[in-house]
Amino acid sequence: MERTVIIGAGQAGGRAAVALRANGYGGEIILVGQEARAPYERPPLSKEVLLGAAQAGAALVNPESVYHENSIELRLDMPVRWINSATRELTFMDGDRLGFQRLILATGARARRLEWPGSEAAKPYYLRTCDDAEVLRRTLSGRQGDIAIIGGGFIGLEVAASARQLGWTVTVIELGQQCLERVLPSASARVLVDLHERHGTRFRWGASVKETKETNSRIRLLLNDDESLNVDVVVVGIGSEPNMKLAEAAGLECGNGILVDDQCRTSVSDIYAIGDAAIAPNRWFGKPARLESWENAERQAEQVARVICGLPTTNDAPPWFWTDQFDRNVQIVGVPTDEDQMTVEPGKTPDQYVHLYSRGDVITGAVLFNSGRRRRALSRQMSEMRDAAAAPCSPAESVDSMEINA
Repeated sequence: MERTVIIGAGQAGGRAAVALRANGYGGEIILVGQEARAPYERPPLSKEVLLGAAQAGAALVNPESVYHENSIELRLDMPVRWINSATRELTFMDGDRLGFQRLILATGARARRLEWPGSEAAKPYYLRTCDDAEVLRRTLSGRQGDIAIIGGGFIGLEVAASARQLGWTVTVIELGQQCLERVLPSASARVLVDLHERHGTRFRWGASVKETKETNSRIRLLLNDDESLNVDVVVVGIGSEPNMKLAEAAGLECGNGILVDDQCRTSVSDIYAIGDAAIAPNRWFGKPARLESWENAERQAEQVARVICGLPTTNDAPPWFWTDQFDRNVQIVGVPTDEDQMTVEPGKTPDQYVHLYSRGDVITGAVLFNSGRRRRALSRQMSEMRDAAAAPCSPAESVDSMEINA
């Protein structure tokens, strides 16, 4: 009997396992995970979990019974040491081996680390896993004080919003001159900055940490402008890096991720890659992109299952991300940029509106503020406008990853 092994028991891996069965796959399915937990969703970690409104890992990708019902074997807490792509065999850290006919790499990404003189004394927190979220939640819920968040991306801002709601004094240290520079046009990003400032978050623009000193159980951060901040907690949220060491060692082509074609196939036959670790052709960017989002993991999981089952598949819908901060739900559709023409479409209430971005007569993207019900219609409209015969992407050039927790 043919066997498909999935390395990575996260959103993409968990969905792919069940999608294989749903699309008629009759072989063995073994889902291998490095963490001891069944596949869970990550978006709540920086929001509901930090606020104490949900338990880490409670938002399962699938109920655990689903794996048993679909004859999917879970091998959790089983990190893989290497993959032999020639013999079609992988080796676990404990020395056990497992053969396969097809392999799906859903190895995800890890939080990018930041080091500076004295960074060990700062004992910075990172947020990527359930365990990370539980540790940070206990710290934030047990007391109040001053917190510095290094990085003004979505993870940084979501942690900032949660910390402010828990009564912490928050300072965001951002190297750029605005937040979310790689994800949102400046006008839309400014809306979120204004929201945070109204709730008391402080921003330090063009700033980085030069040195850390520990004084009287507090942490003193010396910034690049020689000013200093005295805080109790430091969180680093500066993006992520794809987990592709296994793929590289197995001889797969990699760049800023594991390179795949538009069918999730890697450079080695019968080995596929999906989710946060994969960099795939993307007609909305005009070149390959590594998209880190809940929605991309869902799409690629379904796509790779259909490919393995020999069924037709496409993945052409515009990218979609979302974030929840304070009382604001923000959804991003497509690829809006500062080069596009922006118009504001009001909604029924003052806090409901859409930033619509266009180039000529073509809508390139939209940012929806508390207007999620409009997302599907806008997505369809954008797809209809986009030239379906756009030039194919070259794997040699790619955009930086879109690193969003949503």
